[in-house]
Amino acid sequence: MNCLPLSVLCYEHTMGDSLLPYLELKIHPILKLPYVHEVKVIGKYDRSQGISPQEKSGKLFNFKRPTVVLNDEIAEVRCFPGWDYVFHFSNVIACYFKNIGRDVHVVYSLPTVQECWNVLRNSSLQELPCTEVVILGYVEGLDFLSEDKKWQGDGDFLWKICKFGSCQTLLLGCKHTYWGEIAGRIVMLLAERGVKTVIYSGKLGSLDMKHTPNSYLATGGSSYMPGGELISWENAFDCLDDPIVQKGLHTTIASVLQETVIWHEQQPVETKFVDPEIGHMAFAASVMNIKFSYLHIISDNLSAKYSFDLSNERNEKVLEDRRNLYRIIGAALSVILAQCQ
Repeated sequence: MNCLPLSVLCYEHTMGDSLLPYLELKIHPILKLPYVHEVKVIGKYDRSQGISPQEKSGKLFNFKRPTVVLNDEIAEVRCFPGWDYVFHFSNVIACYFKNIGRDVHVVYSLPTVQECWNVLRNSSLQELPCTEVVILGYVEGLDFLSEDKKWQGDGDFLWKICKFGSCQTLLLGCKHTYWGEIAGRIVMLLAERGVKTVIYSGKLGSLDMKHTPNSYLATGGSSYMPGGELISWENAFDCLDDPIVQKGLHTTIASVLQETVIWHEQQPVETKFVDPEIGHMAFAASVMNIKFSYLHIISDNLSAKYSFDLSNERNEKVLEDRRNLYRIIGAALSVILAQCQ
């Protein structure tokens, strides 16, 4: 079944004037061709054709983006299979065209549950060495924790081993995006392979106007799921006593394009953080009876305008600030994981 995505103008979104530059970063050049009048977004992982020249160079992980195949005036955008990711990317495309004033019909079709699982079960996740702890997220920024000089494995998932006392840990990187509930599925598959603790270290948005992007870390032990249910878990980072580490309630949403001005006004005052994965990962960990915690960089602020946000995060100042924060994250992981038995 084809569904219509969200279509939001810049002034309706918390990013304001930064929204269009953010969208520009995501748009495949084929979609900008003047004779494209219809776009269909589907969940199909196909790297055989239509790879975007805008994929981030110099990155080992999280660089593969949806591919595009053109059939006359119709462009088919092929995303890694995941409900939230297909929904999000269709929103990106629809909002881009609306904000530039171009009439393009955009629809999306969600993959089946089986399609979402098959692509992960057939991946190099099945080749991982056995460890009780896995760290996911921006693991390139944490590779100094490992004595391994090279990343191991074939396919989309690569890893390095870290040792903290008697605790052997896996840094697990992924070449494609595991947006939204895809991340929850990965947690479940890791649990099936004997993993007892999953730690997620990435980036998120803050609703606290005092949080300058790329200057703070975020953690917590609860999140509102997209359906409104509040889930809670034991957070390994609650013990951190550092003003750089901010703690608070998180909310999980499927797409950045849902972070509208109206949505922001409707959030409970205690809500501090937002991203698409944390709730799904925590829920999956709970179902599989394993531990989960996150320690993220605050990358953008939805409540105040700062110099840096999601539209210009490739700036060298941003990258340097994040490198410094990952050194702090690495130190925190070293202390906490050294205590595990």
